[in-house]
Amino acid sequence: MVATWLALAASAGAAGEGTATAGPQPGAPAELQGTARDFDSPPPGLAADQSLWRAAYEANNRVALERGTAARLQQRARAGQYQQRLDALVEGNGDAARRAAGIRSRFLAEWARSFEIAARPWPVDPTRACRYPMLNFEGAMVMAEGAAKTAQLSGARRDLTECLDRARLATDVMARSNGDFQAVIGEVEEVLSAASAAPASRDAAPAEQP
Repeated sequence: MVATWLALAASAGAAGEGTATAGPQPGAPAELQGTARDFDSPPPGLAADQSLWRAAYEANNRVALERGTAARLQQRARAGQYQQRLDALVEGNGDAARRAAGIRSRFLAEWARSFEIAARPWPVDPTRACRYPMLNFEGAMVMAEGAAKTAQLSGARRDLTECLDRARLATDVMARSNGDFQAVIGEVEEVLSAASAAPASRDAAPAEQP
């Protein structure tokens, strides 16, 4: 599965009443105990580990962003009935027919490519991305210093880095597809707009001569 993506990349709270309050997480540093966690910022740790955390945060968001962009572009093409309208223009004559014929195959190819990339099995979870490896990494970062933390952090760091590589591979492919699909949709809309305006301009009454 990863080989397929490589080929594509190359081509292209508080406790309830009467219950005891939970104590601090075992092994958590003293500065984290009893404090609120800012889940949009990395835990305390080495600068390199905080940088890796931020990269994972951004990659998780990018997976959702690129997949959402693809879905919106596909919906835009369906709702506008662009395929049907291009087909109708191709059946006609003149410049509108020629322009529609010239862009229709590219439009359909980019639409099929967008759908195929979104539908195929992804090298990372398409909804959770790298969130689970990121949570494991966070847990290792806040452990008390010692041999156990060193070992766990090393493994969590490796797992998250590998996940990030796979996520970037997938989102890079989809981002290129989104860009190409959006560009051809813009061209289609220009062709359709010009074709709609042409009859109105031909049928318009001539201006009065002074």
